[in-house]
Amino acid sequence: MKAILIIIAFLLALCTNFICAQSNTTSSDQTRTIEINNDNGELYISFANGVIQEFVVNDDPVSEERYSDYQKIIDDFTEEESALPTPPVPPTPPAPTGDENHTAELQLALTDFLLDKEIISSTNKYKIQLKKEYLKVNGEKLSNEFHEACLDLFEGIYGQRLNSRSEVKFKKSRKNSSSSIRIEK
Repeated sequence: MKAILIIIAFLLALCTNFICAQSNTTSSDQTRTIEINNDNGELYISFANGVIQEFVVNDDPVSEERYSDYQKIIDDFTEEESALPTPPVPPTPPAPTGDENHTAELQLALTDFLLDKEIISSTNKYKIQLKKEYLKVNGEKLSNEFHEACLDLFEGIYGQRLNSRSEVKFKKSRKNSSSSIRIEK
């Protein structure tokens, strides 16, 4: 039952983010940054309005002329950004896979926890920064109790603890939304 509630909450958050993104496309820039650090190497790609702003593989910037060498990776991330949202067809919800879905799942878990503890008052405007050393919400450092609870949420979703070089950032305002997770082993 708990798994079903988590999936329903995840889908609601996902739909909310798509609706917010649709209403903001005419009035503001949309940016998205993806950082992946794993055994295969490091990847950093930043988009603004669907256009690559920065692309780095293993600490080497990739020039536009070399984008074709990485076309599959670029397509994987631009398709997700440009695809129009389609509502899920009940009763089979999509199973979360990959770093993108873990990011959305973590963002939902953290915001639900912070709402429940009355640290934030809504999911429309907040700034969360989680590191091994501390948790800051809207610029204010929170107690070790809340910090440990959020680290436990991260570990439950990603299967590992944050180390001193890793960081989670979520920021949401009326016009913009950004998320960044840097996981280094």
